[in-house]
Amino acid sequence: VRALWLVAVLVTFGVIIACGDDIPNFKKMRVKEMKSWMTERGLSCPECDDKAALVKFCTNSAKNAPKVVRPKAPTDKALWEAWSMNAKEICDTQAKKNGAENEKVCSAIASATDSFFMQHGKRTANKLRKKTDAMLKTSYADIYYPAARRLFTRLSKHCLSNPKECATSTKVQSLIEGTSIVDFTAFLTNIGIENTNPMYDILNDKAGLDHDEL
Repeated sequence: VRALWLVAVLVTFGVIIACGDDIPNFKKMRVKEMKSWMTERGLSCPECDDKAALVKFCTNSAKNAPKVVRPKAPTDKALWEAWSMNAKEICDTQAKKNGAENEKVCSAIASATDSFFMQHGKRTANKLRKKTDAMLKTSYADIYYPAARRLFTRLSKHCLSNPKECATSTKVQSLIEGTSIVDFTAFLTNIGIENTNPMYDILNDKAGLDHDEL
């Protein structure tokens, strides 16, 4: 049962699991980094009340912990196209799990994602003198990818529970620009400047998620 629950957690983040992950140097990691490492692997340690305890727990767990293998950024898709597809897939998965009516809502989320990621992605790239292709690659790397999927999971759950708020792409776009639900403006900015700190905060934030998604 524990193994099946662990697989479900990792699939929620859009990752593939395998054995034999490289063991990090936990002593050099910050507390939030260790907690995110644990979250991605479905591990928890309620009794770990300081860094030393977390280091010991992670070190002892690392050998048998599943490896997290993230998909590579698509080479034939733009930043907005790739994440529009991810948004639709995440919404459809949530709808199927909750038995909710999804076609209109999930299509609105996908359309809003395409539009917003194109506009704000290009704007951010231009300010930083980067290409949006570089931002796409970053969004699939390290902690960014599971953080993005966590945000889209949160958005999907909200929209499926409140379909009138997400009936059109315009309404959804007003939500993703920066609200208490999700803030993709900040997310894209942090991808552009390659700031990982907010990504750990996203993964460690349990608000709005069910027990099987923590």
